Amino acid sequence: QMANCWVSKGIIHHRLENYQLALDYYLRGLVVHERYNNELGIVGTSNNIGVVYNKLNMHEAALELYTENLRKADSTLDLPRIAAMNNNLGETYLSLGQLDNARQALKKAIKINIEQNDNYSLGTSFKTYVLVWNELEQYDSALYYNEKSLELGLNREHPIETAEAKLAEGDIYLNLSDYNK
Repeated sequence: QMANCWVSKGIIHHRLENYQLALDYYLRGLVVHERYNNELGIVGTSNNIGVVYNKLNMHEAALELYTENLRKADSTLDLPRIAAMNNNLGETYLSLGQLDNARQALKKAIKINIEQNDNYSLGTSFKTYVLVWNELEQYDSALYYNEKSLELGLNREHPIETAEAKLAEGDIYLNLSDYNK
């Protein structure tokens, strides 16, 4: 219970963009999960820590953490966590400019999200995939996955996801220098 309280406080501060405070609470939760050998709690909390590391531009630390977590998650066969970690790993690789690695990690996340029928996570993975294709200057692929992301946002009547997809579409056309779309 105590670990979940620390992690919940970390989530609140994460959403408030108080990343250092979020990290402090996540680390407290992690210590408790480790004390009781709660493997799923360790992996889940570590995933949150990796997200904060990325927010704090500590990409190498996030990369190390995700790699270790994926090894642990693979042994427990927790597919939703594996998909989330692959998505986060893809974001980390994107931040480091390792676009092929980002693409491979995101492909794994997308495959699992489709198999699990998890449209929310699938939309998140598509959004990151769009950024990778945009960086690779593969604009047709970027537009294709952006349209998929937009469809998922509209189908769920989720205005933030829809707005993010429209913004990404504008960025793609800006990169194409095609302002008439």
